[in-house]
Amino acid sequence: MSKKSTKTTARRSAQTGTFEIIHRAEQSLPLRILAGLVRLRAELALFTTVVVAWALLDAYVTPGLGAWVVLGGLVLAVAAIPHTRRYAMRRFWSIYTRHRVRACLVNSRVTTHEGQVPRLLWARPIPVGVRVWVLLRAGLAGRHIEHVTDEIAAACLAREARVHIHDRWTAFVRIDVVRHDPLSGKADVASDLLTGRDTATDSGADVIPLPDRTTVTPEPNTTGTGGAPTTDAPATRRAKTRTTTPTTTAESDGSVAMGRSGEDVSDYV
Repeated sequence: MSKKSTKTTARRSAQTGTFEIIHRAEQSLPLRILAGLVRLRAELALFTTVVVAWALLDAYVTPGLGAWVVLGGLVLAVAAIPHTRRYAMRRFWSIYTRHRVRACLVNSRVTTHEGQVPRLLWARPIPVGVRVWVLLRAGLAGRHIEHVTDEIAAACLAREARVHIHDRWTAFVRIDVVRHDPLSGKADVASDLLTGRDTATDSGADVIPLPDRTTVTPEPNTTGTGGAPTTDAPATRRAKTRTTTPTTTAESDGSVAMGRSGEDVSDYV
């Protein structure tokens, strides 16, 4: 390389600044196809089921347009029954969340230096949303995913995302995508403690009614101004009793001197 071309390259680098280049790991074509099939396993299974069902209906039951009518009726039945509709919607959100989490990790650059994304093992529905299990690759840690929880929640159209690292195997990370909070709804939360109680008329607590004001007789005032007792209720004083012990004197006609405790102290006088 000539001296002139070196100066030109340096001048261009100074103008544009530095930028980061992420390299992709070289993978064979069969391995890339297998990875794509694993990511799209749910969609491929659904597509295969629909094609096989249409082929069987067209061949043995109602050929032509009738097969599509039967398939449409089955779809409407799944959507009309509450249990099957909830099952289908939860599975849909699980698949959608898994794809969105992977896209968020790629765009947030939570990857290795070779550009490899953490493996998303499994996604299943939970009462508050979807739970995704992630296997970290070498070079990544759970704190890397904790830094992008806001981005994951926004990508999955959820309230928030919570990351929990396994206590024993730190390579396994659990991402809980929270879509709804059951405690924030308007409906009352069912509790086993209220079993057998009429929730329509009973608030769930033992209520003691207040007495009627007209039937309550006030107690007499026993203290006056400044805490002094009044004449209506004279204060009782505690009587102090003294026990005196009878003493015999040696001289019947002599005077006896008594002490404060009732003892004969005439010998000491």
